[in-house]
Amino acid sequence: MPVSSGADLTGCPPILEVFGFASTPPTASQTYHAPALNQYLLQDKSMNALKTAATALLTTSVSLGVMTAAHAQYETFEISPGFTPDPLVGSGVSGGPDEVDGCGFIDTADSPDHVLYVNDYFDYLRVSVESPGDVTLFMEDIETGETICVDDSNGTLLPEFAGEWPAGTYFLWIGDFDGGAYPYDIYISEF
Repeated sequence: MPVSSGADLTGCPPILEVFGFASTPPTASQTYHAPALNQYLLQDKSMNALKTAATALLTTSVSLGVMTAAHAQYETFEISPGFTPDPLVGSGVSGGPDEVDGCGFIDTADSPDHVLYVNDYFDYLRVSVESPGDVTLFMEDIETGETICVDDSNGTLLPEFAGEWPAGTYFLWIGDFDGGAYPYDIYISEF
């Protein structure tokens, strides 16, 4: 199932701001949306403000599971099994002001590097990071509050987390131990 860029939500009423969205929607390079939603939104570009607000409310409620005020500093991904392209790729710079025990320095709790919306259960999903520095991957399941820190996987200094993934919203931070602010690429794949 292909993943396409976000619909044009220009002119949406201020209700989007109530749910933590900026007054201008994210650009296609910042967000990936499920194709069914895009097809629905793009069918009728002349949607009135009420239909647009209802769609935004429904999308927020379904996608997030819970309302959060956090925005990704870099890319936000929304996936379902069979997504394309595979892998999805994002990039950023590691580190931040907050120290997490065993995971180095990350950005603040309300400012994850990436947000991952997993719409359906995955038998297998892999999140890996490539960087010239020693970086970590810190993840939080927003619905359960459970966190995990991944460091030094597969005999390298780079993190990778793979396995079953339940549906939910996940905040992802790329940390480092020495404040190196290393550039990185993050890969999300079913393989």
